[in-house]
Amino acid sequence: MQVSKQTKLTRLKALKSFLSKCYINGWYESKFWQDVNLKVDKKVKAGANEKDVQLLISLLDLNTFIGQRDAVAILTMYKTGIRINTLGKLEEKHIDFDEKTLVLEGEILKNHKLLKLPIDNQCFCSVYMR
Repeated sequence: MQVSKQTKLTRLKALKSFLSKCYINGWYESKFWQDVNLKVDKKVKAGANEKDVQLLISLLDLNTFIGQRDAVAILTMYKTGIRINTLGKLEEKHIDFDEKTLVLEGEILKNHKLLKLPIDNQCFCSVYMR
């Protein structure tokens, strides 16, 4: 097939869906396709680097509460890798100041599993001074 990788993935999913409908209709006695795991290489987006983050923070007005809040949010996401939705649910109880870690309960994470993330001094000082 001379098509993009995403198109191949879409076609493979459609084929498995069609075969499942055939099974439901009684045309097949077993789901032989379930044991077949097909993976297609996906293009991975390039992450932000330190220079990009510093440029973004330099555009903020750090003399205001809103600017400082946004800078802390940007640094926290960059340093720990947490998602924006998780960051929005973050509370003071999730910060372990003694261990310098974020203790994220499963209820605020996408995969619902407990996660402990270290906070470096730059991020920790920004959060602590809040």
